[in-house]
Amino acid sequence: MSAKTVSLIFSSYTVGMNESNLTFIFDNRGTRKLLAKNPQLRSRMIETITRQAENDFFKCKLASRRKWQGISLLECRVNDPSVGALRVAFGCKDQTIYVVYATTTILKKDFSQELDSFLKDGSK
Repeated sequence: MSAKTVSLIFSSYTVGMNESNLTFIFDNRGTRKLLAKNPQLRSRMIETITRQAENDFFKCKLASRRKWQGISLLECRVNDPSVGALRVAFGCKDQTIYVVYATTTILKKDFSQELDSFLKDGSK
């Protein structure tokens, strides 16, 4: 995994694992705080979402009825020994995965409320 581009809004990583050739873009507004404290989470998120993509997102659910830049968001749980469990909201378009939001809030109802608030604030 290598960093390709870094900008003020997004961080982009290209991953070539097995047959999948996915590009991951992390929205700094929704992931910066968690990744600043735990930089190793980025690779854990990429690993988990790549595995989900290879299996047609079989353990992912719709994260919200709201869309992010016209893309429907899915969510899945990511486990990491240093942090425990976290939920990640992401969208998929072509071979690009947009990681929009990450939190340690595990309860689906609470996570959905947080995400809806995040998406609502971002559309202003």
